[in-house]
Amino acid sequence: MIIITHVQIPIALCLGAYIGDYIASLLEQQASDRADAPPLSCMALASASAKATPTSWSTLEDGRALLGDAVILATGHDTRASSPGHADPWASPSAAPISPDATVLILGTGLTMVDYVLSLLRDGHRGPIIAMSLRGVLARPRRRVDAVPIAETEVPFGAGINRLLRWLRDRIDRHIAEGGDWRGVIDGLRPYTQRLWRELSPISKRRFLEHARLVGRASPSYGARTGGADHPSHL
Repeated sequence: MIIITHVQIPIALCLGAYIGDYIASLLEQQASDRADAPPLSCMALASASAKATPTSWSTLEDGRALLGDAVILATGHDTRASSPGHADPWASPSAAPISPDATVLILGTGLTMVDYVLSLLRDGHRGPIIAMSLRGVLARPRRRVDAVPIAETEVPFGAGINRLLRWLRDRIDRHIAEGGDWRGVIDGLRPYTQRLWRELSPISKRRFLEHARLVGRASPSYGARTGGADHPSHL
C-alpha cells in the first residue's frame, strides 16, 4: 500500500491514481512469467463490434476476429486533459492548475472525491470545495477494527438477496450486542464477497444495485487528516 498523508498510520488505502500502475505491474508480470502460466496478449487496437454467444467473439478494426469464453467491456473513466473549468481527477491538482483560493466543484462524493480533497488540502488549497451527489452520501473515515472470524460454512452462498441481507444484519446485530463494531463483520466477510456476488442470480444482483445503499469507507488517514470529522471544514 502507498500512504499519501502527513500522518503515519499502520493501515491505509492507496490513492486511486496508483491502482492503474499496480494493475499494469501485475499484467507485465503475467506476460513475462513462467512458461506454464496462462498466456496473456495485449493488443492496442479498437474493437469494431462484439457479440456474446456460446462462443463470444470480437471483431477488431483491422478485420481480425478474436474468440473467447467471454467478452468484458472495461470502459474506464473520462481521461480528458485538464482545461479551464475542468480538472482531471486522476492528476495532481497542481497540474490543472487550480488557484488555492478558487471554488472547486466535485461531481460525486465517493472515494475519488476523498482522494482529490486530500490532494487539494495537501497542496494548500484554501478555497471552498463543493461536492455534489445524487444521494448525498459521504465516505466515512474507516475505523481500525479487527475482522470478525467468519467460517465459510456460516455464509449462505447461493441464497437470494433477501436471505443474504437478513443473515448479514443478524450477524452484525449479534456482534454489536457483544460490544463489537459492524465494520468488523464486513471485513470478516471480505474473503467471500467475490463468490457471494458470482452466485447471486441476475435478479438478486439487480435488486442489490437498485436498493442497497453502499456507504464508502475511506482510509483512516482521511479521518486523521481532517481532524476526525466526516469531512473537512473546506468541504
